[in-house]
Amino acid sequence: DLNTYNFSQLQCLCGFILIQLCSIRTYQLFSESKIFIATYLQLNKNNGILIKTWTNISSSTSMKNNRLADKSPV
Repeated sequence: DLNTYNFSQLQCLCGFILIQLCSIRTYQLFSESKIFIATYLQLNKNNGILIKTWTNISSSTSMKNNRLADKSPV
């Protein structure tokens, strides 16, 4: 049947286009994330002191939170 054949061809074409679009998008996301990671590492190198400070702040905050958790009502 000619109509069925055309429909299946169309399905194949649509599927192929979808796969192509998805792979292009995935590649774009991958490239963007690589650029992001490279930028992030560069910033870390430049702002080592800032990172250390932030680590100290976050660790002291978590220590405070732990102390609060220790004071559970008996």
